[in-house]
Amino acid sequence: MSTLKCGDGLSKAFAGAIRAVIKCHAKMASSVLKLAPVDDEACESNDPVKHKSAKEKLDAAIAKIAPLCTSTQLTLAAGFESTLFASKTNPSSLDAQAAAVYCDGSTSIDPAGAGGDDAGTIDTAAADAANRLKCANAVGSELGKLIAAATKCHVKLADSDFGVKDFDENVCEENDPVKGKAALQKYNAAMTKLTGKAICTQSCLSAGNRTALGTNILAQVEAANALFYPCPVPGACTCAGGTPTQTSFTTGIGSGTCGHLDADGTPNFFSLACGGLYFGGANVGVPLPSKIPDQGSSLTQVSSCSGNTLTLAGATAAQTTGGSPPNNRCVQGLTTKLNTACLTNADCASTCATVADCSPGATTCTGGACNNAKCAQTKCTNTGCLFGPPLPIPNNAQPPTSTCVLNTITANATGSADCNAGSVTNLNLPLSSGIFLTGDLMPMRCSGGTTPGANCTGGGGCGTIAVGSCPGGTCLNDTGRCASGGGEVTNTPCCFNGDCALSGSCLPGSCVAGGNAGFGCVTDADCPSSTCRTFIQTCPICNATTGKCNAGINDTLSCTPGDSGIDGDYPTSHDCPPPPASGLGALPISFVLNTGTVTKTAVDLTDQV
Repeated sequence: MSTLKCGDGLSKAFAGAIRAVIKCHAKMASSVLKLAPVDDEACESNDPVKHKSAKEKLDAAIAKIAPLCTSTQLTLAAGFESTLFASKTNPSSLDAQAAAVYCDGSTSIDPAGAGGDDAGTIDTAAADAANRLKCANAVGSELGKLIAAATKCHVKLADSDFGVKDFDENVCEENDPVKGKAALQKYNAAMTKLTGKAICTQSCLSAGNRTALGTNILAQVEAANALFYPCPVPGACTCAGGTPTQTSFTTGIGSGTCGHLDADGTPNFFSLACGGLYFGGANVGVPLPSKIPDQGSSLTQVSSCSGNTLTLAGATAAQTTGGSPPNNRCVQGLTTKLNTACLTNADCASTCATVADCSPGATTCTGGACNNAKCAQTKCTNTGCLFGPPLPIPNNAQPPTSTCVLNTITANATGSADCNAGSVTNLNLPLSSGIFLTGDLMPMRCSGGTTPGANCTGGGGCGTIAVGSCPGGTCLNDTGRCASGGGEVTNTPCCFNGDCALSGSCLPGSCVAGGNAGFGCVTDADCPSSTCRTFIQTCPICNATTGKCNAGINDTLSCTPGDSGIDGDYPTSHDCPPPPASGLGALPISFVLNTGTVTKTAVDLTDQV
């Protein structure tokens, strides 16, 4: 579609430019007859004041539609423009073709003093010189109209072909047997009318010659059409702007319903929320869905292009450098290298003198290298690259079993895309989901002061405060709120059910708004007309206010959020990794991305009950 729009735009732009140059020639010829010749350069090619010359307006029009064009279209257009605006020594230029209209006498329409770069002459000594010039100007004007009308026919034909509609180009362009309004018929009718005025006394513009001029110009318009709507070379890339080198896709925040489950005899019995992560079986104990972090961006390489189809391949860390903070950056290792660019873990390791020079979690400094060095490759799509920010999976039903997941790509990406539709097909990104059993990392958090959001949990867990924490602020409960009922007061903090004397239920979330605002909750169902915001921080948080990690092995170190604060357990960041000791292992995940609707059918196994 973009290629078609480009062809339409180029056709109209060139038709307008040619008509404008014809008018420039007419003005210049008229000035010569008045014995006051003027250079048509400002009108035709270069207007140093208003920049409204025919060529400058054409260049502006091409620049405007260039993003829609293929490299082939732009190259052909540039060549055609160069020919049209060449000097009169090029027989195909507009300046040279002016001689076919201004073909009488010996006085140049562009004498040396006025520029001298246009062909064409007029007879200033003839008794009817004024009428002869009127004839020539009229012929030029009608030729311009013919070009514009024929161009409209070509645009209509291209558009109808794209829309699979019938369109008779011949009726539009050459012969309309009913109305007689085809482009060439209207030109010939104008020439007949001109003959009746008896002002074309120059032999070079006889009736026969004027008819031949129309036929010749129409043939040139026909030939130019192939430049604006070039047939694609078999196998050539037809993406606007040429062959792309990379594709990018970014996770957004989902809302509403994006799918459903069907059961035998019970269609659409369960809706799937947009942006939700579902896992487990029918009796899964974790309230679902978990929220998928947004802003995760990945790049793939375009290994080849045929037509609009792109073949995608994995991008290496070296192919995805740049970014602020760096797309590939040190998140563990030598302290002075944290958040600096890297390509491998080794880039983050040295040079240390003692283990004190290394970030938390290092146990040795051997040979000048920290043994915990980690380069987080966040945008690439080859084996070993990270996919998306850390993923919190809070279990509001059983908070101690809440987990933090780090997804790592286990095979180089493969797939295809359509550059015209903006779609992807079978983009295969197999993952290894590293699972960390973290529970709630921050039962108590600072409010206000110099360390807002920081962990202030004392040795006794929820309800105890670490000595010296929260300077200038207050350490508050970040574990739970009492459920509604029994006259319970809203926003009552709690650690255990026994802390809620009236409702008897301490829950790990809080309703954001609605009738239960401030009361404890487990799922959104507990919060009519609102949502349940969890208190469980399963992954360390990158505090967007302080720019510091809250909890985890990089607690208090600088970080950049990897996503937005879509819930109480966000934003996360690879700058703030979970405690290694909480790692349980990894699960292989088959992950394939497609644009549009995807259907999967489950199969009942014989040993299922």
